[in-house]
Amino acid sequence: LADAASKALKSESVKREEVAKEKKKRKEGAVGDIGPAILTNYGVEEAKNSRQWLLGLVAVVAVVLVVGLLFGMSSDRSHALKAFTEPDPTWRPPSRIQSQQERAWLADRALPIILNLDEATIGANRTISLAPLRQVFGDAGLKDHVLLSEQKLWVPAKARDNALEALRSLPPNTTAIQGLQAKGIVAYPFDSIADSLSQNGMPERDAALVMHLLSGQTSFDGENWIRDRFAEGLIPESLEIAYFNGREGRRLKLVGQNKYGSDEGITYRGRLMRMNGWTGAQGNKDLSRWHLLDVQVASRSGSFPEGRGW
Repeated sequence: LADAASKALKSESVKREEVAKEKKKRKEGAVGDIGPAILTNYGVEEAKNSRQWLLGLVAVVAVVLVVGLLFGMSSDRSHALKAFTEPDPTWRPPSRIQSQQERAWLADRALPIILNLDEATIGANRTISLAPLRQVFGDAGLKDHVLLSEQKLWVPAKARDNALEALRSLPPNTTAIQGLQAKGIVAYPFDSIADSLSQNGMPERDAALVMHLLSGQTSFDGENWIRDRFAEGLIPESLEIAYFNGREGRRLKLVGQNKYGSDEGITYRGRLMRMNGWTGAQGNKDLSRWHLLDVQVASRSGSFPEGRGW
């Protein structure tokens, strides 16, 4: 019995020592009382959320910028319509219509004055590259030429007076170009520019608009400083056209000699234009801004005139 009791006590003592050793190993393998680490996706999800938040912020900023740009563009075009129709307190009949017509890029006595243009619906813009025009008026082209309006001929600016003198004394059965060539002056027909523009890649519709700008006048004294700037090589990178229209226009008309009235319910369409690359001022215009190009009134059948790059 004594021997059995001794073996039982010894076995129990061994078990206690093994349990103590196991506890010691666990404690030494841990930091303080912290248990084993458990891996999760928390850090990955946090990084993903941060990235999504940043992308969302960038998207919001982009939308704000685009909306601001579109609003600014719309505001500039609306300002141009309002500026054209805004009356000048110094105007007196019958000069108002003529003075207002000269506010457009081209002065045209047939331009209808719509009093409520600021209520028009403005559409999208169209950009026209003027690179082909720079080829036409380049150093090897019509740069430093002037247009003889009556004869519709381009001649070198320095030969203008001699050309006019030669044209006043043309021999019988001699064309203007032949008479000028006889005097050593090379002349080019005005309409030849349209062909040159086409050869340099400008669409026919855009070329028609450029020809309209070249053939018109910027004031009723006959000058055309747009054409003069082109001939000097001051050609913008491009021009922009914005279309507008309306159905309830009020057209200004002169009633008698000193009174104005208006025709109501006019259907009309028109164009605004801006030169991209011009700065400063010319005449009564800020060259960097939108200005009225033209306005057309619908006929009784609802149709509009064609041409002029429409």
